[in-house]
Order: sequence, then structure tokens, then C-alpha cells
Amino acid sequence: MRNLIATIVVLLLTLICVAAMMMAVVTERRKEIGLKKALGADNKSIIFDFLGEGCVLGALGRLLGMGLGFAFAQVVSIEVFGRTIEFLWLIAIFSVLLSIVVTGAASLSSVKIAISVEPAIVLRGRYYMSLLDFGNYTLKVIPFFLSSIAVLVLFFTIRIDGTIVQLSC
Repeated sequence: MRNLIATIVVLLLTLICVAAMMMAVVTERRKEIGLKKALGADNKSIIFDFLGEGCVLGALGRLLGMGLGFAFAQVVSIEVFGRTIEFLWLIAIFSVLLSIVVTGAASLSSVKIAISVEPAIVLRGRYYMSLLDFGNYTLKVIPFFLSSIAVLVLFFTIRIDGTIVQLSC
């Protein structure tokens, strides 16, 4: 039960991180959105752009976090218990799919803002820049990476002589 609560907390924190990051992306790309709309792009293409970007960043961050989290768990297991751990593919696949769903859900609020951009106002330069304007995609993967490590620590198990020791926060 404790692990379930911790997992839900991590997912909620991930939702907040992703929503804030996607808001920053929409804010920094308002001119680009306005230009696309002025050139005839419909709302559907803008929705696919931002949902796709959020889901891809979520999946990449999850994969990076899984790889590094597994490597860290392996080192700790060898150093502390003198045993290796096995990689659970079913949990890994579920984790990546859950990451895509969570980032897609978190991106919805920023997508609503993106499709409400008025091209005339934005292209005239009357828009507000966000304080979270990163401009660098490597910084945008960090929240996904950190949440991936947290979820991995909650899910990975170490099998030692038939007993299961679960790593948890």
C-alpha cells in the first residue's frame, strides 16, 4: 500500500512537471504557432505537434531514466548484496506506456493554450514570454528523467536466494 501511494505521488509530481514544461514550450513558441496558423495550419496539426512532442520527450526521458536507474540499482545490489538483479521487461514496457499516457495528459492544458493563439496578435509582437523559457531540449528531459528514476526505484525488485527484497523510497 505504501508503494502504491508513493507511486501515485510520483505520477502527480510528474504531471505537474510536464505541464509546467509544456507551458514553457508553448509560451516560447507562440510566434511559431501564430505563423503556422497564419499560413493555414489547422488546430489538429498544432495539437499533434505538441502532444507528439510531449509524448516523445516523456518516452525518451523514461528510457534514459530506466537505463540509468537499472545501472544504479545493479551497482547497489552488487555492492550491498553481492548479487545481480534481473531486468523486468514487463514492468519496463508498462512504465514506458504509462509515461506516454502521463505526458500526453499533462500536455493537454498547454495544447488548449496553443490552439487559442491568435496569429494577428502574436505576429505583431504583443505576447508574453514565460520565465520558464529554457530554449534547450536537454533541460526539458530532466523532469522525465528524474521521475523515471523515482518510479524505477519503486518498481524494481532484487531476488536473493528465493526471497524478494523490494527497493523503495
